[in-house]
Amino acid sequence: MSELPKTWTDHYQVRSYEVGPDGCASLAAVANYLQETAGHHASALHLGPDDLIPKGIFWVLARLRLRMTSLLSAQENLDILTWPSARDRHVASRDFRIMNAEGDVIGEATTAWLIFDLETRKTVDIPEWVTRDLPKAPPRNLDFETRLIPKVKEASCESSLCVRRADLDMLAHVNNVHYLEWVLEATPEEWWNGYSPVEVDIQFRSEAHSGDRILSRCAEKGDGAGLLHSLVQENNEVEVVRAATRWRPRA
Repeated sequence: MSELPKTWTDHYQVRSYEVGPDGCASLAAVANYLQETAGHHASALHLGPDDLIPKGIFWVLARLRLRMTSLLSAQENLDILTWPSARDRHVASRDFRIMNAEGDVIGEATTAWLIFDLETRKTVDIPEWVTRDLPKAPPRNLDFETRLIPKVKEASCESSLCVRRADLDMLAHVNNVHYLEWVLEATPEEWWNGYSPVEVDIQFRSEAHSGDRILSRCAEKGDGAGLLHSLVQENNEVEVVRAATRWRPRA
């Protein structure tokens, strides 16, 4: 049996349709790269969709923290390096390093993953066989700053959204990157027009499905550089996502 790869690297080029009004690749575009690279490594470790779905389980993302020190423009090349960084009975962590064409580290990320039972639609303990043969890899390079992201207590901006069929993934719930796009919908105009988001910490708390109406809410953190975000179900106020973002002035 061949040795399982401890790490995995994928190469990407920023597409023109992934660039926002600030001329830079959006955080959502980078999050898509992370998700794709994680999936490739999981498959190489025999823990991808083809391995888990026949057993009635699947990975779901519980939390993502992504921090960029330099933003990417259209047609720029980058590499994403990933590895499983920690695990216990309930949560498996995976970290990432983002490098530009010169090999300089321009971003990093950490993620927390749960196992989802496809029949009960609930998370379950990670089976021992899932993590038993994972190779020892480099430790985490980024931590979550807090156990819970602070709640939006009084929103300064709010936007209403409807979940489309095109937003759904193979589990028939909203793809996590769309949630990241939605939390930014309620960003105040002065932030959106004068700043670029360079960091996001996002927790995924419950499912949303086609036809659901979602309220995106936003409030300033009070430190002059950050915002708090929340997505809630419009009909019952159940919180779907909670997030915090940090921004920097545009050049």
